[in-house]
Parts: sequence; structure tokens; C-alpha cells
Amino acid sequence: MSVPTRFTSLAYSFVFGMYALTCSAQVRLGPVPVGRQTEAQKKAVAAYKADRKAELNAPYAVLLRSPEMMMRMRALGSYVRFEGVLPARLREVAVLLTARAWTAQFEWTENAQLAVDSGVKAETVKAIAEGRRPVGMAEDEAIVYDLCAELLQNKSVSDVTYNRAVAKLGEQQVVEAVTTVGYYTMIGMVLNTARIPGGAGVPEPLAGLPATR
Repeated sequence: MSVPTRFTSLAYSFVFGMYALTCSAQVRLGPVPVGRQTEAQKKAVAAYKADRKAELNAPYAVLLRSPEMMMRMRALGSYVRFEGVLPARLREVAVLLTARAWTAQFEWTENAQLAVDSGVKAETVKAIAEGRRPVGMAEDEAIVYDLCAELLQNKSVSDVTYNRAVAKLGEQQVVEAVTTVGYYTMIGMVLNTARIPGGAGVPEPLAGLPATR
């Protein structure tokens, strides 16, 4: 079974007031003003800040409408990003593939430089952005690429791809790779529903891609 090469389908750290000012024409679900937050929402914001040592970023600002869900997704996201056994370089390949699959602009912007910083070649990042299978990947990156790309496009994984991944990475890393795809798919859905852009005053990093046939 061939591996699919195309998919259908400045960080959000600025102050929420600037976010609302620059993006209100596009965004459906902006930040919840502090004065309108419920006690449950305030608790969720405090827990996020304590865990991440940062202000709410875009997907969690949207998820704050459901504070209990936000806290549970934060816990999963913290494990995926900071505590899992999957090396950062491989995790970022999975994240970029998912962001590309959903054309999730903010998700891509947040992770493209992280991928390079973790050791992913800039050429690999560029190829994924353009919907092409990168050339010259390390063996483990190619395995994660094939696993995640096949899952995203085919909604399943062939025996050949699965067995190769388990042989190289082990079962735990394979599970964490596909869970990373699942987590960032949820985030991509939230971002796209809320129409969250890639950043304020900059071109969107991802162009639309034609559907595969």
C-alpha cells in the first residue's frame, strides 16, 4: 500500500485585547472576558496558568466555554507535549502532518519552528506544508510520517506500515504517535470551528490543498 503524499483538507501569545482587535472579523469564539467568566472558568484558567506557566493560548481560550473539558484536554496535552516517551522530533512530525491535514493555521504556526528546533529539517517542514512526502528524512521520521499520514488519509494503518513502526519504535511510541495525531486533530477541529488564524498581521502559513482522489 502506497503512503499518501497529499491531504484533503507568531504564536498566539499576544494580549487577548490585541487578539480581539485584529481578528474579530474572522474569529467566531474569541477569549472570554475575565469579568464574564464563571467560577469554574476562573478555576480552569488558574490551573492552566499554573501548569503551563503562560497565558491561555488560542485553542484553550476557545475550550474555556467548557471548563471541565478544557482541564481534561490540558492534562492530555501536557502529557503529549512534555511528558511522553515519543521524542520531540518525532512528535513534531506527527503534529505538522495533523495540522496540514486540517489546514489548522494556528496549530501549524505554533509548531513549525518547534519542529526545526527539535531537529526536523527545514526542508521536511516545507514539504509537509506543501503536501509532499519529504525526501531525506531520518529512518524513524520516515516511519512516523508513513504511520501518521496513512492514518490521517486512509483512516487505518496497513500491516506493513504498522509492523515497521513497532519494530523500530516499540508499541508505546506507536501508541503515543497516533494519540498525538488524535489530540492535535481535536485541537485542529476546535481551531477551525472558531476560525482561529495563524497570527496577527501575517499571511496564513498553509495554503489549501486539492483533495486526493
